Amino acid sequence: MTLGGLALAVGILVDDATVEIENINRLLPEGMPLRETILTGAQQIAAPAFVATLSICIVLCPSFS
Repeated sequence: MTLGGLALAVGILVDDATVEIENINRLLPEGMPLRETILTGAQQIAAPAFVATLSICIVLCPSFS
């Protein structure tokens, strides 16, 4: 159970990081400075990543009760 939870957490972390990097790479050719590109990419991904993580937590909460 502990290893399964750890694997799930690491998987979510890697998935969110991959989406963030892809979004930054998509924004780089637009000619913005690197710092602004990173901040814009992070802002665009923050809400969907939070909602996805929150939905996983909500689904898994009943299994601990």
